[in-house]
Amino acid sequence: MRDDTITLNNIAAEERLAFGWSFRRWLCAIVALAAAVQAVMLASVWTWTFRNGDAIYYQGQASLNAQGHWFVNPYRYLQWVFQTPSQQPIYLPSASHPPLTSTLLTVSNWFGLTTFREHSIFLSLVFLATVALVAIAVKLSGGPKVALVAAALVATSPYLFVNPSTNLAETPVLLTVALLLVALFRLIEKPGPWRAVLVGAAAGLGALSRSELAMMVATVVAPTIWLAVKVPRRNRLLLLGAAAIGFVSITGPWLVRNQTTFAKSVWFSDQLGVTLIEDNCPKTYSGYYMGWQWIACGHVVSHPQLEALRVLPGDQGIVTDKGADVDLQRWTGVVTERKNNTFTVTTTNANNAATLWHNPAGDNEPVPFAVTRSTHGQSFARIGATVTVESMLLAPLDESIADAEYKKVAISYIKTHKLRALEVAGVRVLRVWNLYAPKSQVMFDYQSARPHVVSWLGLGMFYLSVPIAILGGIVRRRRGLTNAPLLGLIVTASLAVMLTFANGRYRVEGDLALSILTAFGVVELIRRSRLRRTKEALPQ
Repeated sequence: MRDDTITLNNIAAEERLAFGWSFRRWLCAIVALAAAVQAVMLASVWTWTFRNGDAIYYQGQASLNAQGHWFVNPYRYLQWVFQTPSQQPIYLPSASHPPLTSTLLTVSNWFGLTTFREHSIFLSLVFLATVALVAIAVKLSGGPKVALVAAALVATSPYLFVNPSTNLAETPVLLTVALLLVALFRLIEKPGPWRAVLVGAAAGLGALSRSELAMMVATVVAPTIWLAVKVPRRNRLLLLGAAAIGFVSITGPWLVRNQTTFAKSVWFSDQLGVTLIEDNCPKTYSGYYMGWQWIACGHVVSHPQLEALRVLPGDQGIVTDKGADVDLQRWTGVVTERKNNTFTVTTTNANNAATLWHNPAGDNEPVPFAVTRSTHGQSFARIGATVTVESMLLAPLDESIADAEYKKVAISYIKTHKLRALEVAGVRVLRVWNLYAPKSQVMFDYQSARPHVVSWLGLGMFYLSVPIAILGGIVRRRRGLTNAPLLGLIVTASLAVMLTFANGRYRVEGDLALSILTAFGVVELIRRSRLRRTKEALPQ
């Protein structure tokens, strides 16, 4: 036997923790380190005025949840309040995002933490819990020393510690993945149906944080149970069934609500259509933005939200008639397009609220109007004419209908560019794992509220950790430990990016797995270094 072969005696010796501290004491110190990192991160990000649109959605929905209006669209609520003279709110059911993130922020609201900054603090506490859970999970499969190194790496990894300050879904994602790993490693340690139910429930929580994490059932849960749980094949099938029960029990209420609320079938969210159309268009299939997202691509599908009651020639002003039976607005602009029952006006003047909610990209963005039988003066609405449109809000579109239209257009584009779509899918995966145009990726990830300096630090740490993580995977196999759940998380992240776009925050579950594998590699390198020094000290 070679001197550097891993033996049980070597492993036991390595598990003696430094300074004679207990595992719990070391874990408290690492959690304190994570808290210090979070304090620095939050203090720096709070100087920003930038807020990601999804973060605003979560904050708004949490506020409405706390008022008893559960899972409605905060944008439509604000749109109705601020644009209409009567200022009567509308509570439109929404499934733009799965419910876990806004639910956690609702809990924050119940404790009086309601502002954007206070939500960041709350999510930082969630992240600290995640660090502790990672240590508990890895201890089950690798021992206390590797567990503490893994927790320290998670606490200090730029791609991971940045997430609470963004107020986005990735912090709940990390929490649910850590819970899943604890449940899986406990199942491997002592198989049983109830433990399998907990595995499925944890995977269900992941799907309720980001919808694409439903894939973990196929990429993480099933392979781990089938390959790593040491029970007869029949029992493994029973464990898979128990995990499925756990998954359905957690996700079922949300799925039933969506299927019974919307006109079209909606599962975990109805944002796939708009995501696909913004990721599959000429701008994202070549050039600088290849593999990324271009929001303007979604403008090819118009959803008129204003009904033109009267079209008046020339500039008739922007007076709003608050005494009318309906909420009226006057828009002045030039007719730039007319098609079927819709014409488009590029506004030259509009009230500020209307500009904010109907023209988020700028004051002069085209606004589509629906032409109905009640419209008068349509002869003035010819292309190139300056008109004043007296309008009212249409009944809001059902989210699922809009999503279906977006998906139809996006899938049509993909079908007509099949080969290029496959190439771009590969570029997305290479880009998100820093193997294609990493400099531009740093610029793009700023849109997810990631400071450039944090992304550059994450990039450097990633390149350094990958070879160590590969060593860690080899070490795990030599110890007879399964890599299935960790590799499954990396596959999940890659598939999510392949189907959408190369958003760096879509890979956080993979980054968590890399941190754990890197911890095994770091401990192995330390062990080899000590063994080499011991051999050199021995008399020849």
